Amino acid sequence: MGAAMGPLRPGYERYQSNPENHKDPKYDRIDQKWVETIRTAFQMVADDLPLDALARYLTEQGLPKNSNAEIEDWSDRNVLTMIRCPIYRGEEKYRVRISRKRHTTGRSELIRNPNPQKILTRKMPHLRIVEDWLWYQANRAIDERSSNKDPVIGIDHPLYRIPRNSRSPLSNVFVCGICGRKMYMEGRNEGGFRCSASRRDGCWNRATALRDFTYRQIGVGISEAILRSSESILDPLTDYTERLLLTPKNIEQLRTQLNRRRTELKRQQNNLLKLVMDNDDPPAFVAEKAREIQSQLDELKFDEERLQSQLSQARSTPTRDEIAAKFLEAAEQVLSMDRTAGDVLERILKEPIRAVPCQQLGSNKVVLRAEMTLQLVKFGGQGLALQLPSEEELTADPEVYEEKVTVDLFEASSAPANAMLALEYYDHDPDHRPTLEEIGAHLGTSKRGAHLALKMGKELQERGLTDPFIPLTKAPENASRWRPKQTA
Repeated sequence: MGAAMGPLRPGYERYQSNPENHKDPKYDRIDQKWVETIRTAFQMVADDLPLDALARYLTEQGLPKNSNAEIEDWSDRNVLTMIRCPIYRGEEKYRVRISRKRHTTGRSELIRNPNPQKILTRKMPHLRIVEDWLWYQANRAIDERSSNKDPVIGIDHPLYRIPRNSRSPLSNVFVCGICGRKMYMEGRNEGGFRCSASRRDGCWNRATALRDFTYRQIGVGISEAILRSSESILDPLTDYTERLLLTPKNIEQLRTQLNRRRTELKRQQNNLLKLVMDNDDPPAFVAEKAREIQSQLDELKFDEERLQSQLSQARSTPTRDEIAAKFLEAAEQVLSMDRTAGDVLERILKEPIRAVPCQQLGSNKVVLRAEMTLQLVKFGGQGLALQLPSEEELTADPEVYEEKVTVDLFEASSAPANAMLALEYYDHDPDHRPTLEEIGAHLGTSKRGAHLALKMGKELQERGLTDPFIPLTKAPENASRWRPKQTA
């Protein structure tokens, strides 16, 4: 029976072999009150139940997680780790991952052991909770769910060493329009975006959007907005950047203010020094006040160095053509939607892109729309001028410098896409109403499609609406395909 190593696994307890000497090795043993719970968990997985349902079951049962867990609630990833662990069939493995030092940073990191022959295994029959057949059946059920039977892992993976928050151009700028949490990418094939809080019932918004379609729609929408707005705001933008320039006259004014402030602090410092010299037992507040004044003097010194550095820099007002070229470059970069586009998005967006759930009129279908606000002027002037640390507000309306963009993250079906077009064609000549065949020919659809589109158009007209997709502010009673998702 080997001594305990690593964190304590769920379903076990750790005890001291010699209570009188805490340095003696510790050992693990089965915690009998959790045996049936763990066996039931393995049986549920073997019966092909989804892991998120099992996670809710274990959370309700109160089964403790690993000793190093930060939260008590179980997730599907926690369940997967437990089902994969061979300790539950009486076998332990060591050195599956090993520590390797990265010489570029000097830090060590865990990597998969490149030599399987160096992975150590030991039999621990006293720790067996489930039979071999049940352990293998549960793991086989998980393997069969995976669409990628031979995944690329470790250094061979294309995302190796790329931080998770920079793998996608939308990683830091795409949030749920209901709860404000990040929209996560899920799925191995087409993939899609989903609210990160929805899987743990932290948000009712379970609507999804296909990954590539989302990239294309947001990229095209922002690029068109940049090109559409750049021509109309180039002149006010040039004026805006001129007012952001830090001229030598401005610097001298700030330097004068700093000199006055230093003179005042020196005077206070001299008064404190005189108070100390005139009294054998100066008040207790003197030392604290002296440290505060010295700290302010140090800050003034840093401010003067910064001003001197700015004064020595070459400053020039960007031309209209330079700003236009910058906008064109940004539009092309966003349209490509590679990882480098994320830097442009973070600078050009006033706030994160919101994924707003919308329900189709007369249907239980819920889709996502992306809403965003672009700060084109602040982006155009960024890096082209030094900004004054003043409280002066822009004289122009800030809305002039912002562009609101809304794009659909879905492909609308024929009826909602043609509803207003069918109604407009139907009403264009009240004396001679077109037939459904004529409407269908005008829209390029069938008679049935023309009927559905015209019906929806009339319903929109009765309700005083022009858009068949209505934004939601609370959870719908019955949304299509919002059932719990099976996970591998």
